[in-house]
Amino acid sequence: MSTWSNWSRERTARLAAEVAERIRVQEEQERLAAIIEATPDFVGYIDAKDTHFIFINKAGRKMAGLSEDEDVTQLKIADILPERSIIMFNDEIAPEAIRNGKW
Repeated sequence: MSTWSNWSRERTARLAAEVAERIRVQEEQERLAAIIEATPDFVGYIDAKDTHFIFINKAGRKMAGLSEDEDVTQLKIADILPERSIIMFNDEIAPEAIRNGKW
């Protein structure tokens, strides 16, 4: 067998493995997105620098009185959450997330 054939087979096998991994990751992301949308809990994430929302799930939108297609990126955490939640965010959640990358 030629060196070219071996290289070609190896390259094809690597490409197939990369495609399979990308598909696996995409499927996992889709499952996680479905879980986030299906939960009855408020799920949202914000830009930690300016506290503008980036995303709010359907349940969170309903709790906040927002429509499903409303642009949440124009809203800050203070526009939606009660004062006690904002205090908790400032005093506990944000510092912990900054220190450890999660809360």
